Amino acid sequence: DGTRAFLDAASAHGMLVLLSLKDYYPDLVPAGVDADALVSGVVSAFSTHPALLGWYLTDEVKTANLDAVARRAERVRQLDPKHITFALLDNALAPAFAARPADFRNLSQLLGTDPYDYVNASFTTNLSNEVANLRHMQQGFDTMADGNYSCFEVTQMQLYPCWHCPAPPAACACEYPPIGPLRAMAFMAAIVAPSSGVLLCAYYRVLGYPDPPL
Repeated sequence: DGTRAFLDAASAHGMLVLLSLKDYYPDLVPAGVDADALVSGVVSAFSTHPALLGWYLTDEVKTANLDAVARRAERVRQLDPKHITFALLDNALAPAFAARPADFRNLSQLLGTDPYDYVNASFTTNLSNEVANLRHMQQGFDTMADGNYSCFEVTQMQLYPCWHCPAPPAACACEYPPIGPLRAMAFMAAIVAPSSGVLLCAYYRVLGYPDPPL
C-alpha cells in the first residue's frame, strides 16, 4: 500500500519517519468509523518497520484538543512502547504554554514548534511574531527541562504553494520561497535554546521534488 511504499522509500534513503496519526480522531474520520480501532490497526501494521521513528499524534494542537491528544498518546504508548510519540504545538498556544507548561506534559514524549517566517504563497514575512512565539515556547521548555522532554524545530522549508498543487513531481511548477525566508526557517531552531534537533517538514527527496536551494 501507499504507506508501506513510502516507508520503504524512506528506508532506502536512510531516513526515519514520524508516521502520522493526526487525522484519526473521532471528529475527523467518516461517520461510522471507529477512530481508535483505526489507530490500533495502523500501529499494529507499521510498528516494526525499520524506517519508523515514532508516531505523529497531532498537527498544531489547539487548547480544546489537549485532553484528546493526551489520551491518544497514552493509547499509542500502550500499543507500541518501543517508539516515541510526537505532538506539534500550535504557535498560537505559545503564551499559554509558557505560563502553564504542565498542561501540556502528557501530550507526548517529543514536542515540536512550528514557526512560519512566511504566512502565504506570496511569502509575506511574519518573522517578528514567530520569534516572539518561539521565545514563549522556550520559556515553557525551560520549565519542563527535566530530562524527559525534547523539543524539535519543524522547519518550513517546503515548496509552500505545493500544499494544494495537484501536479506530480515531474510536472510541478511551484517555486520555493526566497532564500531569506528559507534560511530563517532553517536556522530558527537556534532560537529555542533546548531544541534537540530539526524536523524537515517536507518529503520531496523521497517523492522526487527538487531540494530546497540552500
